[in-house]
Amino acid sequence: MTASEREGMQALLRFLQRVGGLEARDASRLERLATDTPQPIAELLEREGIITQQDLAVLLGEALQLPLGRRLPNPNSNSQSRLSQSAARAAIAMVLDDAMTMLAGGAKPELPKAQVPKLSVPTPTPAPTRSFRALVVDDEPDLRVFVRFAIERSGLGLTVIAAKDAAEALVLVAMERPDIVILDLGMPGIDGFEVCRRLKRAARTKAMPVMILSALGTTESIARAKEIGADDYVVKPFKREDFIERIRHLLERAHGVSGAAA
Repeated sequence: MTASEREGMQALLRFLQRVGGLEARDASRLERLATDTPQPIAELLEREGIITQQDLAVLLGEALQLPLGRRLPNPNSNSQSRLSQSAARAAIAMVLDDAMTMLAGGAKPELPKAQVPKLSVPTPTPAPTRSFRALVVDDEPDLRVFVRFAIERSGLGLTVIAAKDAAEALVLVAMERPDIVILDLGMPGIDGFEVCRRLKRAARTKAMPVMILSALGTTESIARAKEIGADDYVVKPFKREDFIERIRHLLERAHGVSGAAA
């Protein structure tokens, strides 16, 4: 963007603030967007839902007393032929080009006679809040209740689902696709090591964070868990604050958030 183009753009945004009520913070954001992209300011204003290029051309045509003024045709009219629509778009582009040249040269547009609607950048529709889930796998019912209680009272906003053994855990992983698995090692039948190994080998679950939560605190068990892909290892008994902080860290690393409340 040349210095002259920048001056024209700034003059246009000041004009829209003066006549249309465009807020200063919106004008600053639009200036940054126009500076960072090669898109003409008129196209940017239309893309952002602020004012159409036709309405902008009519507004500037009257304010700067350009020949076409308010007589610009509507290029989107169904009653026009394609040739007429193309001619209308060309006329709009010509008026906008002339207007921007005049604004860059220091022309002072007059206030338009017609009433101008208030202009503002539309408020974006917020994205739906994603629901995050933690799967707790432990064969001890009291431990499942305690871990669920700790997570649900943590402020992370996680929904907790629980499994009493490896078979149930693998079914819940397939059905619920939890965002983090908190896994005991010493369970009857398939142990936690094998569950972790299966999760980390499968393409659909290999990126799923797995935290081992076990009374086994030996160097060998920790090394084995890390070797098969466990993302963290917490030894029972544990401090609740440290446990929650480590869950937060795994969620941030895997999903870029601390939980549904983030």
